[in-house]
Amino acid sequence: MFNDRNQSFVGYSRLEYKYYSNHTALELPISQALIVIWTMYLFSVFGGHAALLAAVISVSRKRISRIEVLIINLSIADLIFVTFSIFTMTPIATYSIYRHDPIFASNSIQCRLLFAPVLLSTCVGSIVMMTLAIIRYTKVSYPIYHRRWFTTIRFWIWLCFIWVIALGITAPPVVGFWGKLNYLQPFGVCHIPVDVAITRIDQSSFFIFFCIALYIAAYFITGLCYFLLFCKARNVAFRTRVNPRVNQFPQSSSSSTANDSSAIQLTYKLTIILVIVFIGYSLSFGPLAFTIICSMFKLFHLSLLSYAILFTIAYITSVINPLLFILSNIRYQLALSAIWKKLCCRSKCYTYNIRKVTVRQRIG
Repeated sequence: MFNDRNQSFVGYSRLEYKYYSNHTALELPISQALIVIWTMYLFSVFGGHAALLAAVISVSRKRISRIEVLIINLSIADLIFVTFSIFTMTPIATYSIYRHDPIFASNSIQCRLLFAPVLLSTCVGSIVMMTLAIIRYTKVSYPIYHRRWFTTIRFWIWLCFIWVIALGITAPPVVGFWGKLNYLQPFGVCHIPVDVAITRIDQSSFFIFFCIALYIAAYFITGLCYFLLFCKARNVAFRTRVNPRVNQFPQSSSSSTANDSSAIQLTYKLTIILVIVFIGYSLSFGPLAFTIICSMFKLFHLSLLSYAILFTIAYITSVINPLLFILSNIRYQLALSAIWKKLCCRSKCYTYNIRKVTVRQRIG
């Protein structure tokens, strides 16, 4: 035990005490700035993803495409990640403003459940991004196999399997039998075992084996599919410039180049948006993932302020992605415009009825 003015460190080892005593709180101006920024992020993310979901549902009332289903799942994963990661980081930021007691007790299931959606949404987002890239690539490069592989039943089975995989990866650290989460004592929240003394190898081996391997594999496959799709689009564009008659007979069964060109043209705009989204995820989540990986392998250590800044950077794509999807589709814009007009009309009618009742009461 150590005699310290903060009694939360009693019962910790010397190395853990050294870590926690150096990260007890952020500076007051930094904490206030982070709280304001995270609040703005939270409202922006809720507004953007709510608008995207409303537009997709309004446009696809009768039939919703597979890409739109995956976009909805990606939007839900973004929303879950931002919401629960902010809820997890908020006690750390508010600790400088007022020294509160730990939010949850040590090793409590409530503490682990608060951090579990962060792991769940990260897994779902990575797999959905990979699925979007594979669908785009196979639809252009192998249309026959695409129709054979991605049937409606198989697609919905795979979509359910994505969430089952994510739940299966999230369950062990929450239950605690493998990949136990570390408890940040002064604040009362849980986090991935980084920058602390790991007494058993299974505390970090789970995250190294599953989470890091899944993240790297998913982003590698996604980048590879988009790179191959870019190469194919460049080759088709080159053949089109050399032989302008390719686009004159798109129904010709003797020319596979014509089919490639029409498929590329139909999926070009959406593919560009998905590539931009993938690059945004790589640039925003990349530094955070790289830092966590290096911390798990004990290559370097960062402070809580550094992790808070990295999480704040990672939230940028969750704000930008709904705007990209909405601005890239004129149907979404028209649907949102119609929804906005209906809301304005209803508000005007409601205001008019209130004024009418008020006038009648005054006359009466």
